[in-house]
Amino acid sequence: MIELGTSVAHDQLRSDVKIAAIDELRPLRDVVEADGCLSDAVSKALLGIEVLQDADPGQGSNDAVAFCTAVESLGWGDQSIAYAWMTSRQVAWILTTCASEEQKARHLSRFGDSAITPASLFLYEGFGRAPGELTSVARRDGDGWILDGEKTAVAFAGCAEVSVIVARDEEGALIAFVIDSEAPEVTFIGEGDRRIALSGVAIASKAPIRGLRVSADALLYSGSALERAVGVCRLALAATCLGIADSTTRYAADWSAQRVAFGRPLAGFQGVSFVLADLFMEIESTRIGLQDALRVLSDPSARTLDSEQIDDLVSPIVAQTSHLLRDAAREGVELMGVHGVITDHPAESVFRAAPLLASIDFDPLHNPVVLR
Repeated sequence: MIELGTSVAHDQLRSDVKIAAIDELRPLRDVVEADGCLSDAVSKALLGIEVLQDADPGQGSNDAVAFCTAVESLGWGDQSIAYAWMTSRQVAWILTTCASEEQKARHLSRFGDSAITPASLFLYEGFGRAPGELTSVARRDGDGWILDGEKTAVAFAGCAEVSVIVARDEEGALIAFVIDSEAPEVTFIGEGDRRIALSGVAIASKAPIRGLRVSADALLYSGSALERAVGVCRLALAATCLGIADSTTRYAADWSAQRVAFGRPLAGFQGVSFVLADLFMEIESTRIGLQDALRVLSDPSARTLDSEQIDDLVSPIVAQTSHLLRDAAREGVELMGVHGVITDHPAESVFRAAPLLASIDFDPLHNPVVLR
């Protein structure tokens, strides 16, 4: 049964982080884009959002709903900052839930040193591949492992302090390793290319891995724990898309309520109000589905779910939020007219960022357009 509400604590977290994101992070948008990096001012602003600590897997939190709620709310600030914090904490989430105590002591401590610790998750492979369809392979080699494959959308390319690589072993089971240094066997393609959005984070479009040898002590716990952790990481990206979609839709709604045409606010015309109503309904229904999926993965009974069941639970939510973000970005610009493409308004940067974010974990077979 789907629960339609969240806890009081999670609702308060959403509200507090959202307000801080609007007040503290949104003003940094132009600075991030001009600098092409995340400056000390960004780190300082994030550290100033004290409520993030309780939801931060880098600080030891293992509350999946709180993690994704915080990620969603950061989407109300700046897209680059929200994505950077989310992808860094994806790595922290896998370490928090799947690392040994020795591995946590060695790697998780780095997330306490900075609000955005450069950390790379080698998970996505493009082409709509869910974790159950990954082609990257880890083969046993004496007392270690040899990794081969090709990953896509790897953030903090070439500057990560810690990375997690997800692959499949020779029996087809999901497996992951943590490494703390760059290796010549891993190359990055496209991280220095000029992009239309998310310029604050170095993102490699491709990352071929050729014969990377890792020691046995780099192996993380696998099985159900890893399957569910990867599912939560995918939902964290979905939550980022959801927060940005909600933010740009609310901005367009507020703008249309103040903008007057033919003697009344634009929001008073059906051609505007119906579009906004549809978007807000889809945002709320998507949020309910995302929160429910997180609760399922967090429940102790989820240990009995296999890889295919977890993919079937997560993939439709990921596709729904990707589709929603593209719709909200397009409608936000169209509702605001020429104002939507002026850099004075956040709708402009959302319109540029939406196709990039929506394509990271896109599966056309789960696209709502196809399903309809």
